[in-house]
Amino acid sequence: MSIVRIIINIMRPKLYDEEIIKICKCKHYSVKKILSLLQEKFSEASQATVYRTLRSLAEEGSIKKIKGIDDEAYYETNIGDHGHAIDQKTGKIHDFELPKNIFKKVKFPKNFSAEFSDIKFYGNME
Repeated sequence: MSIVRIIINIMRPKLYDEEIIKICKCKHYSVKKILSLLQEKFSEASQATVYRTLRSLAEEGSIKKIKGIDDEAYYETNIGDHGHAIDQKTGKIHDFELPKNIFKKVKFPKNFSAEFSDIKFYGNME
């Protein structure tokens, strides 16, 4: 194996990370869609590689996993506090802003300290 091929094989995971982050910017995509878009640039990319990369990016906090309709996983780069409105007919996920200081406005049980939220509303777009 040539030195160039070795370097490419070492660098490829980082390239996948960067490309998947670009793909998911301001979008909510399934693994299948991410794989399809990634293969446009890296034809050798596999589904297993996409799953590993997404898991790694989620663990480091660069990407967020969202459960959509039928528990299908979708991924996005918007990791700040926000909610999701999920259209039950199409499965499309829409972001919406949460009120400022939402944790201060909710009456939690005594001695409970909220660290993050995962707010979803299911309905239909008209």
